[in-house]
Amino acid sequence: MLREQLLPTGRVRFLGHHDYLGPRAGDHELFSFDADDTVSVRVRRAVVDATYLQGAIPATTPPPFDIDEGATVVPPGALPDIAGGALGFTVIGAGKTGMDTVTWLVDQGVDPDAIRWIKPRETWLLNRRWYQPRTLVTDMVEGLSLSLEAAAEASDVADLFARLEAHEQLLRVDRNVEPTMYRCATISRTEIATLQQVEHVVRQGRVLRVGSHEIDLEHGSIPTSPGHIHVNCTAEGVPTKPARPVFEPGKITVQAVRTCQPVFNAALIGFLEGRGASVERNNELTPPNPYPSHATDWIANNETSQRVQSRWNQDADVSAWLEGSRLNIGAGIRDYFADPAMQSALTRYITYAEPAIENLARLRTGVVQRV
Repeated sequence: MLREQLLPTGRVRFLGHHDYLGPRAGDHELFSFDADDTVSVRVRRAVVDATYLQGAIPATTPPPFDIDEGATVVPPGALPDIAGGALGFTVIGAGKTGMDTVTWLVDQGVDPDAIRWIKPRETWLLNRRWYQPRTLVTDMVEGLSLSLEAAAEASDVADLFARLEAHEQLLRVDRNVEPTMYRCATISRTEIATLQQVEHVVRQGRVLRVGSHEIDLEHGSIPTSPGHIHVNCTAEGVPTKPARPVFEPGKITVQAVRTCQPVFNAALIGFLEGRGASVERNNELTPPNPYPSHATDWIANNETSQRVQSRWNQDADVSAWLEGSRLNIGAGIRDYFADPAMQSALTRYITYAEPAIENLARLRTGVVQRV
């Protein structure tokens, strides 16, 4: 897309293999690795910082634990080349990368009994059934309305999560362990059934060291062997960072606004910048919504998302853009107004939207903030 569509317009200049050094005397300076020299760029309107929430993946992030000589530790992407002949697999990490790795191994025919899964935390998971756009947008609205009903009627935090699980808005792999993590991971019932085949789950905290014959964890140790493959799935993914204004004079910091939808958020920010409203107005429509980590972050994330959705609905330009954007999971709702299922879902949505926001704000005040 860059070379075929953007560069030919003459409106885009791509500076690959450069490192951004910062502002210098009115310009912005970059270092060219190819030329071993600096390049100055004049910014006419704003610098867009898309690195504030830069993700981390196992393939490019060193493991956060020690590795002894003789131990085999690899990122998930290396498995297709080395999986044959392994004596067993230890998947390190409870997040979505760990889940995808376990699922891939089982789908490739690895005996679930040959897989050991180190899970420092159990996580709440979004049910993929309710996050399907376009022709399935009715199900999406139905799911959202059920989440709002649970949020509006919950008496406390524990009751909230019980209601969300009862409505199948949140799922978990192990029903016997209370989740303390929530990272927007989305999963299907079929995937959960696959994960549940792996019964050797280690819950002794994070890994401190992988040795050739022993793995040290925060709360104990477990045996291993030189022929065992340890799969590092511990990279943070999207980081949880303090909120800062999305729009500032001369600068845009791309962040989450609607929870769990980073690509949509970037597109929305681009639309708002393009229409030329004031920094103040743009910030009213883009309150930062920090990426979640702890289970109770679901509360603040969804309260913020619902509050800002109301603001979008009252802005004619934004509302029209939402309806036409292919990145908006709710686009196309109007095409299904006549569907009785959509009417039922929208009625529930309208009934519970405001009470849900108010109750989430109440529940949020009682949540202990965790780092």
